[in-house]
Amino acid sequence: MPGGQATTFVHRAMRMNDTLTLTGPFGDFYLREESNKDIICIAGGSGKAPIRSIVRRLEALGMPRKVRYFFGARTTKDLYYTEEFNEVAKKYENFDYIPALSHPEDDEQWEGETGLITDVLDRLSGDLSESEAYLCGSPGMIDACIKVLEKHNVKSENVYYDKFTG
Repeated sequence: MPGGQATTFVHRAMRMNDTLTLTGPFGDFYLREESNKDIICIAGGSGKAPIRSIVRRLEALGMPRKVRYFFGARTTKDLYYTEEFNEVAKKYENFDYIPALSHPEDDEQWEGETGLITDVLDRLSGDLSESEAYLCGSPGMIDACIKVLEKHNVKSENVYYDKFTG
């Protein structure tokens, strides 16, 4: 991340062969394994990495819960791990991967969902009152998703998120 704390440290303060000790993670963005609620995952951009970890954990558990994963990208160039998540969807009938492009290019052969991920979520969701949500991305995307989730009756205590900032 240009100008980010870690990036700046690595490029300006560290030297070749320096030793770096990392600890953590210490956050509260993780799968609530004790729950049996359906799951809505929503991510944009690099937010896919933490959600991927949650999906991998659910796979290790045998995908015991219904999961719908909405991923927002601008164009097909911004999609990644698509084949991997499509394979998960083939393997588990209770897992759906829903990528959406907000700005597909004219020459793209895209047949999937289009529009902002919040619009796609709103359009494809009904009552979510018995669901929990895991959101990962920019603060603006997270805030917009929370409004849509509230509209679909997700309780605020069942919404977990990691807002990525610069």
